[in-house]
Amino acid sequence: MAEATKKPKRASTKAAPKPQAPLKEGADRSFHEPVLATIEGAPQSKRTTIKESASSLAKQATDKARDYVAESKARAGGALDEVSKLMADAADTVDDKLGAQYGQYARSAANGIAGFS
Repeated sequence: MAEATKKPKRASTKAAPKPQAPLKEGADRSFHEPVLATIEGAPQSKRTTIKESASSLAKQATDKARDYVAESKARAGGALDEVSKLMADAADTVDDKLGAQYGQYARSAANGIAGFS
């Protein structure tokens, strides 16, 4: 019986990171302290920067959205006022052609629209 030949496993192509050698006792730390402080402080300062940026962007987005809503409300209110005026003008025409009772319905609708805007 022929035994199945096993292929050897390929070695990983990624190199393992080199461990950093600790500073020796009595070594001059004055050179290393600022570097170590910068490295140790980096993640916290990046987090703080990211949080501040995200907060700033959220505030800007909120302000912009509020501006758009206020502008849209003003436009919609203006449009409803125009519709109300058209309905009031139409009420006068309805008075002349169909009678005051029907004209009053149109005026009532115009007043309702004006009150809504």
